[in-house]
Amino acid sequence: MAKRPNDWIFQVTSTQTRTLLLYGLSLLLLVWPFFASTGFFIIDEVVYVLSVHAFHAGQGLFLSNGYLNHPSEDATMLGLLLPTENGLAPQYPAGLAILGSVFFEYLGAKGLLLINALAAVGTLFLTHMLAFRLFQSLAVANLSVALWAIFSLSLIHI
Repeated sequence: MAKRPNDWIFQVTSTQTRTLLLYGLSLLLLVWPFFASTGFFIIDEVVYVLSVHAFHAGQGLFLSNGYLNHPSEDATMLGLLLPTENGLAPQYPAGLAILGSVFFEYLGAKGLLLINALAAVGTLFLTHMLAFRLFQSLAVANLSVALWAIFSLSLIHI
């Protein structure tokens, strides 16, 4: 029987597919932040950067409902970020601001994108591991990673 030119495509094992998917996508995700724009795409990014700047400058972050302690039309309308004498009351947990201040020191705004990329890589491996443990099939685990890569929008959010 004559070999077709593309026969090698069908000879890739599930283990090789896993390696290509996990490490290829991980490499793409970790390189992507260095080519992505650091401009603000949505209002949430403004809040992230302001929180990182505040924490990096030595200002504290605190939790507050905001409106009862600091009533204002702007806070009611936007409810995003409240500067007070105690620091900033961001709408998000302080973890990104704390971790981001370390990355921000060395990489600037690209450091914040790299945090998202590292989280995406962790999610990629966790998705594969969970699918494999649940279904005991490399094919299903590989398909789970491929579906994650296509539908998670991770490259858009980095």
